[in-house]
Order: sequence, then C-alpha cells, then structure tokens
Amino acid sequence: MPVTINGNGSITGLTAGGLPAVAVTPADGSITTAKLANGAATQAKRSYATGEVIQVKKTVITAPTGENMQTSYNVVGGGFEITISPTSASNHIYLMGHINMESHQQYCSLKFGRYIGGVESNPSGFNGDQGQSNQVSGWSGNLYRAGNHDSYGNTNQPFNLIDTDHNTTNAITYKLQVTNSSGSGSYSVFFNRGHTDSNATFAYRAVSTIIAMEIQV
Repeated sequence: MPVTINGNGSITGLTAGGLPAVAVTPADGSITTAKLANGAATQAKRSYATGEVIQVKKTVITAPTGENMQTSYNVVGGGFEITISPTSASNHIYLMGHINMESHQQYCSLKFGRYIGGVESNPSGFNGDQGQSNQVSGWSGNLYRAGNHDSYGNTNQPFNLIDTDHNTTNAITYKLQVTNSSGSGSYSVFFNRGHTDSNATFAYRAVSTIIAMEIQV
C-alpha cells in the first residue's frame, strides 16, 4: 500500500514499525505508537511514568583512606561523593549504597551533605531528628567500635536515602561526612580497611559504593 500524507495531516499506508529509528517530533496525533519503529523515540522525547528511573550515577571507591574526626561534621576525603544533575526540580533523588569503615575506639556518626553551587544543605529525611540539645543527628547512628571490636575488623554501613526537596536542575553533589563527639582531632576513622592495615591474611581491604538515581514524581 502506498504511503499517503492526507490534507488533514494524517498519514495512511504505514505498517506497524514502519518508521525508521530517527528522532520524532512531539506527538500531534498523526503518528500512533504502533507506527513507530522500535527505538525511534529518543530519551529526550519520551515521557516517564511516576516511579520510573530516569538516570543512574555511581561512585565506586576501592582505595583505603582515613580521617581525623572533629566534633562537628567534616567532609571525608578520598572520593566519597557523587554528582547528579536532575532533569526536573521536582523529581526525587534516591541515594543508596554502602560505606565500608572502621571506628576502633571513637564515638562517631556518618551523614551525607548536599552541595548545590558549592553551598551545603541537609536534605529533608537524610538525618534523624536531633531531639535534645546534646544529641547528634545523622543517618548511621553511633558507630563506636564498628568493625567487630578488634584491630582487623571493618564493616559495611548500608544507606537508603531520598532527597525530595533539592528544587533544582543544577548539578547536586552529595558528600560523605563524619563526626566524633569525644574530642576534636584526636581520633581516626578508616574506610575500606581495618584499624590495623597489616599485610596479613586476616586483614581485609574492601570497597564502598554510592549510587544516585533520579526518580520521576
């Protein structure tokens, strides 16, 4: 059957899947979904249902590192961060993964700070309620002696966090932070290794992973 462009703008004579895989202009009713070839619509032209994943970013950290903790939260070095640019200011960012760490003697806690244009803020729901004036909020709780209570243990701290109030399509960077309530600058925390990083069969090097997903709302 010949393909005909009618005076009302419609097209007849196309079989299902008959259009080539090219970028398609916004739908005006003249081309039905059945007449589009598989893969013809680019990501920029398609719409997403609520709850669909639009994009995924990942950070994988294999190198060991350590930090001298402070009585307020400070950013952990060594690449424990991830950056994502939302396609919509109202979409949610789902942050998940695990941090491998060891806190041998100190009272410490972890959290993620949100940085937009270099300005830090705390996403709603990333941290617990402080409650009383001396309490500290974070996502991990008190990690005193996390790592099996010996010099060689290190352990994973999983996290599942949702940023619902970033309100931007600019680049967002989430950076891991650590604090210690026992004393400033005198205690260390280690990541991807144990307290004693010995050359031994019982001393394990590990990996940490941070994943950011943009979710359609």
